[in-house]
Order: sequence, then structure tokens, then C-alpha cells
Amino acid sequence: MTTCTCSTPKGPISLMERPIPLPETTSEHLCAQCASLDLSAFLRSEDSRPDRLRLKGRMGSACPLCRFLATTASIGYSTPSPLGLNTEIVYLARRVSIRLQPSGSPSGSSFTPDCCILPVDENSKKSKWPAIREISPTSIDFSILQSWLLQCRNHHSASCAPPDQMILQDISGLKLIDCQTRQVVKAPRDATYVALSYVWGKSHAAESTVLNRSSLPETVPRTIEDALQVVLRLNLKYLWVDKYCIDQSSATELAQQISIMNMIYSAAFCTIVAACGEDASFGLPGVGLRTRPAQPAIRLNGQVWVSSLGDPVTAIRTSMWASRAWTYQEGLFSRRRLIFTEKQVYFECNNLRCWETVSYDLHSEPDKRNVPIGGGIFDTSFGDEPRGGLDKHIIAYTKRSLSFQSDIINALSGVFRLYSRMPTPTRHFWGVPMDYNSRWTSGWPANSTVIKPNPSHRFEGHIDAAFARGLCWHLAMPCPRRPGFPSWSWSGWIGPLGHLAWGFLNKFRDSQVKIWLQRDNGEHERLSEPVIDSISKCGPAYTGYTPILRIEAWVIDTKLTYLADGLNDARIRHRRVYPNQRLFISIEAGGDDDTLRWPVTLSVQAAEGDELYGELCRETLTCVLLSKASGFGLLVRRRTGGIMERIGHVRISPAILNSEGSFDDTEDDYTAYNDFHKDVNLFDIAPQVRRTILLG
Repeated sequence: MTTCTCSTPKGPISLMERPIPLPETTSEHLCAQCASLDLSAFLRSEDSRPDRLRLKGRMGSACPLCRFLATTASIGYSTPSPLGLNTEIVYLARRVSIRLQPSGSPSGSSFTPDCCILPVDENSKKSKWPAIREISPTSIDFSILQSWLLQCRNHHSASCAPPDQMILQDISGLKLIDCQTRQVVKAPRDATYVALSYVWGKSHAAESTVLNRSSLPETVPRTIEDALQVVLRLNLKYLWVDKYCIDQSSATELAQQISIMNMIYSAAFCTIVAACGEDASFGLPGVGLRTRPAQPAIRLNGQVWVSSLGDPVTAIRTSMWASRAWTYQEGLFSRRRLIFTEKQVYFECNNLRCWETVSYDLHSEPDKRNVPIGGGIFDTSFGDEPRGGLDKHIIAYTKRSLSFQSDIINALSGVFRLYSRMPTPTRHFWGVPMDYNSRWTSGWPANSTVIKPNPSHRFEGHIDAAFARGLCWHLAMPCPRRPGFPSWSWSGWIGPLGHLAWGFLNKFRDSQVKIWLQRDNGEHERLSEPVIDSISKCGPAYTGYTPILRIEAWVIDTKLTYLADGLNDARIRHRRVYPNQRLFISIEAGGDDDTLRWPVTLSVQAAEGDELYGELCRETLTCVLLSKASGFGLLVRRRTGGIMERIGHVRISPAILNSEGSFDDTEDDYTAYNDFHKDVNLFDIAPQVRRTILLG
């Protein structure tokens, strides 16, 4: 087994090591505002209350301290304000925190990510307080990275443990790059390896990969070349890179390796994440040819002050890497992540966050209030609760983009595999989760600790109900269709799911839906556990099945009502509840002016005034009841050939009472809201029939 060894971090760069010594700045070089400022006094203060001092500084100021503060404060803004910067210096917990509000911006606007300045303290290792570390633009001190990795390996055995050896045996056919010989080899038993997560980019997607060759090409993209060097600098040997460790020309090998992506990344000792640049040609800053921006610094009265460069989480979350669908599960399943940004390296495991410019004693429990630290990037919880299970990961995943839309299921296959192998598994069909073991469909007691499902807890039709719940997603906005995928699945639409998709749908025991899957030969197969198990073994190709469902349910045939002005002006305060709502299902409530309306949300892109919008307002559409208690109705329209297509959904309860004169504008919001909404379910008042439809 290859082991990772560690040397003691070198600590901050010595003033003597600085390649270009900083010029000495004294009070004579400063403007009147800065000359009166004693930064050291902030650190000497014993007062725990925040001290605030507002300064005005400009990037182009002749004052060195103004320039330093403005440059530091602007970190996180892509375009500095041409009018200058209002820099607020806040003393908090023995650190100087600089926050920025661009000149002329409204009060209350968001500040830059927490960015600090502190003096370089070569004795910081003796202090319990975190210190700012000065880093080199051209080279990374790898002993710092090693200390993070070994701190995790030696002290986080519970939260960051490697996968069970039985699971590792499932990683068949794994190949690794020997970074010393540049050979692509079969993974040795119990090999310690590093994985790479990066963005291919269009320029490298079509490059030749290792097919039947056993060595890397003479020239590889810069990011991969730098990753090879990182592995060696960490005193490790093996690197896994999808481009070269999977035969991209073999559909069989590609499908097999994609299906175990969760295990490949979770079994890696750590993952190198290239969260910089737009493709694999960018490299890893501080490793090879790519350098990093100089860290803002000033030598003031014999003391060097440097910037922490801000919390790198913001840079990572806005990177190209974080926008790509494939990288979602790569970051999620990695146990230890070394994330390279343009400015510095950031580390996150399941228990610790560190970055290069902030130094504190890893062997003591740090007081997180004194560390410029917020929330981490990766939510690695894999529960089975609403908004906490597979639903949560699908919602986050749909915010990302794909180069090839056909990869929409493949790029999340590791997450699907993980949930399918839990003690209470969640399966999926075309991405729609079937959580038929959860208590909101199985009827388990609220505080159940059941590990193995007990049939006695299940109600009749619980599998149909679980799939019906999976159909009750909603998009954040109307989106275009994804070719080759069904309209009833979120995978059939190119766009993000709503933040609370599936979130409140926890009442499905009343579902009376029956569902069949359609085979390639046209026959229909009733949804059941054996069928679900069969589907899960098919892989994303779903061999033997079509994307058409046969659904038997209560339905309402209806036409939409278009209100050009939305809800009437008497309800204007409630437009925040239904912003820009124009489409409704409407039924007269009995009074002269009273009308009950249920808001319609379209999935399909149809702008007011275009042909499709007009068709939807003229046609008779069908609202399918999946569960009355859930308040969700599926809105579908008939396509050529008799197949129905999902176009949106209806909030079937409560109703909106649209009545002129019935609203007292002086009422408090709670009373007004209750007057505005009526506890009337669309399926309690509209004519309905039991019908079987084909939904594609």
C-alpha cells in the first residue's frame, strides 16, 4: 500500500524569503484618514464588542493603505466600482475583518465574502488564535496540504472512513495512472489513489484517450499534467482520471464504470478538484506554469499585513466546475477534497475546512468563532426524509448543465446507485424516485426506526402511491423539453427543479392511482416490487421498456382561464403569493361575482401571445388527481397518437376566492389570507371521471 507521509508545514513566508521585498510604509506616505488609523490597536483591544470604522478608499489612491484596503475589500467582486469603495473595518474576535459596499450602492446590499487582514506572525503556531498565512503566487507548500489530509485520516475515522472492503470489491476493472511511470495499469489490490474531478471542456472532449495503450499520450492537458505532479508531491503514486482510465470507445466499459462512479470517488484517498478555468487546459495554479495573483500585502511601520483572500467557497461555488452536472456526484462522494482555485487551495472533508491563507493548530479543537469560516460546500447527508433524501440531491443536480443532454441520468448514476443499495432502498425510473419504503407512503409510525421494511406497515397500493409522489415535481420556471426523455419525468426538461419540489408532498395514503409500465412489445406490466427490481438491473437504458406509462386515475377535463391583469387589484398585497399568475382553472362559486380559482403552473415554455399559449387556453386539457391530500394535480394534453404529455401542474387546494368587494383592505395579513383562500379542493367541486391514460 502506498502511504501518504507528512512533514511539518513551513508556516508563513519569512520576510527574508519574499522574492520582492515590500517597501516600508510610514505615516508620511499615508493620507490623513489612514495616518490616524492604528490597525494594531484593534488587535490589542480586550473589548469583545465590535469596533467599527468606516473609511473611504480608492484603488487608484496615492495612499498605499487606501489601495491595500480597497484591493482586499474588492476580492469577490469581478468588476471593482469605478467610483471607489466604502471600506468598513470591523474588529471582531481578535481579527480585523474588512467588508465592502461599493460607492453609491443602496444600504443593505450584500457584502463581499468575509475577508480578513492580519499581520504576518511567525510565532502564530504558538497561538490558539488563527493567523493569516502568506502564500507564494508561484508555488504551493505541499506540507500544508499533507497536514490537512493526515489530520483527517488520523482523526476522522467515523466521518471520513473509506468504504467497506466488500463495497470496494465491486469496483471491477478499475485502472489507475502510475504517476511515476505514466503507465495506465490495473489497480493493485488495496491501492491508495487520488481521483481527479475537472471540466473536460469542448476543446479536449474529442482528444484521443488511452484505448488499448498502456501509457499516457506524450502530451496531456495541463490540468491533468499538474494533477500528476500533485500526486507525486503528496508522496503518493496513483491517479484516477476518467479520460484515461476508462476506455471511452467501449460502451460496455463506459456504462459499467459510470454506474460505480460513487465508489470510485469514495474509495479514493482524496480528490483533486480543478475549480478554476473553463477546461482542462487551464492547469492547477501554483503547481505548474499557471501562477496565482499576488496576495495583497503592505509593510506598515515594520509590520507586514496580508489579506486572507476571502473565503474560497464563493469562488468555488461560482466556478465552471460547480456548474457542471458530472462534477456534482464527484464532489459529493469524495471523502477528502483538495480544491484548487485561482487564488489558493481549499480543503474540505466531512469534518473539517481549511484553506492556505488561514493557519491554526490542527491538533487542538479550534474555536470556530475565531476562524473566518462559514458553511461548507458539500452536503453529504443521505437521509430518507422529505427534502433530505434523494429528492434533495436531484434538486441540486438539476441546477447544473450538461454538454450532452442524453447524459442526464448517467451523470447522477452514482447517487441513484447509493440510494438503491440502502437498507430501505429508493429506486428510480427515468429519474423519478420511487421511495416506497418511506413512512409517508408505507404508513410506518412517525418515529419508526425500522431498518428492514415490514409488509404489515404498508397499505394497499403503496408502490403506486410512491411512484405517484415521484411524479409530483415542479420546475423553477418553464423550460424546454429534453429530447428522448418522457415529459412525466424531471429528466425530460432542461432546467432546474423548484427549491421545494416534492418537499411538502407527504400525504399519499389516499392515492387511488394505478400505474403500469409499457414493454417494448406494447404490453403493460403492473408496477410491483419485482418489476422495480428488474428495472434497477437494466441500467439507464431500461432495456425492454418504453418511456410510456399507463395510468388509471380520477381526472377532470377542463379549460384554462386567462386573466390578463392577474388577480384583481383588491388582492394586490397577495401578488407576492401568486406573482404574475395569469392562468387558472375557474369555477363559479354561486354568488354574482364570486369565482373560485386554482392556479396553474406551466412546465412547458409558452409566452403570452404566442401560438402555443393560445392553444393551451383554447384546448380542453386534463387534470390528473395523484393524491387529493397532497394538493397536486398533473396537467396533461393529448398529443398525436393518443399519448398524453405533461405540460404543468395545478394547485388543487386551497382555492382562491376571486370576488370584488369581499376583501377588506384594512384587515391584517393573516385574516386577509384566510379570506383570500378557501379550503375547497378542485376535485370536490368539479365533475370527475375514472379514466386510463397513456402518458409519455
